Amino acid sequence: MNSIRDDLLAEIEAFLAKHKMAAAKFGQEALSDMGFVLRLRAGRDVRISTADRAREFMRTYRPSPKKGKRVVSPKSELVIASA
Repeated sequence: MNSIRDDLLAEIEAFLAKHKMAAAKFGQEALSDMGFVLRLRAGRDVRISTADRAREFMRTYRPSPKKGKRVVSPKSELVIASA
């Protein structure tokens, strides 16, 4: 039987892989704690309230568009009128 820590760590590892996010960035953005995932990987226990906060972050996470890439609506078209 897996512990809450083991289950949470598996969820976080899947999230990190899916979003190509570093563990420290996840900890900082989700919990303001860059070392959170490292300590979890090392076997440290986690409070249920902390696990809930991490899961809420993952559930509501929406990546921002990459810098330098322009998001264009499929409906938008550039029309150039010739004289």
